[in-house]
Amino acid sequence: MSVLLETITEEEFKKSVQLFNDTNTDRRFLKIKAGKSEYAIGWRSDLLKPVILEILSNVYIVGIDQDVAVVDFEKNIILLKIDLSFSLYDIQFVNGRLFVLTELEVLEMSITSWQVVQTYLLPDYFQEILIVDGSLKAKCVDGSIVDLAS
Repeated sequence: MSVLLETITEEEFKKSVQLFNDTNTDRRFLKIKAGKSEYAIGWRSDLLKPVILEILSNVYIVGIDQDVAVVDFEKNIILLKIDLSFSLYDIQFVNGRLFVLTELEVLEMSITSWQVVQTYLLPDYFQEILIVDGSLKAKCVDGSIVDLAS
């Protein structure tokens, strides 16, 4: 399924079904359309772009700022919403595992129960995901490496 993204005004945003927002700080607004559903999101910075990743057929994870949601666009259901403790860096699906990567922690999510199954605290800012000898690791800016055990 394809996703259509449409930049919208604040006025259009206020009239839309909102996936997440912060009325005090949002400056950018976007409508996400897929399947039978459409949701609007708002965020703070002109420099950031939302992360939108298809996990299963018609099921997408959407994230920006300190917000993440899993949405089934075909059934028009929000499966999970998370207020992150730290700013979102990226979302990656690696070796059948879903990771929400923030500045200072990595959340591993189940794609069957849509729950956070593990939280990995990082000693420094996240830099990248590594696969070393078949094991997943998070590398931090200071060079430290955190094992993302299965």
